[in-house]
Amino acid sequence: MTTHTDTEAERIARFPGIEFRDNAAHRRAGLIGGLDVWEVVRDWKALDRDWHALREHLHWLTEDHLRTALAYYASYPNEIDERLAREHFWTPERVYEAYPFMKPAPR
Repeated sequence: MTTHTDTEAERIARFPGIEFRDNAAHRRAGLIGGLDVWEVVRDWKALDRDWHALREHLHWLTEDHLRTALAYYASYPNEIDERLAREHFWTPERVYEAYPFMKPAPR
């Protein structure tokens, strides 16, 4: 079993095809040339963890991409689940409440 304290270099070596990306608040695992890992996991969960449905839904990603993302999630579920929780929190309504200037003007 892996630990949350593995370095990014260790994770990259263990999961070829993974890279780490920056945003304003966090670094995150992503597929080289593809989505963030949390995005793949979000869609996989929304599709009732159906592998074939995921392959069809994310048809532009290779099977290796998808397997790598899910394997990364299996090793670091807390990291990805924390990101999913943050993403779930920021509904359009909450964004507009926190940042009213982002709300589209009424037509």
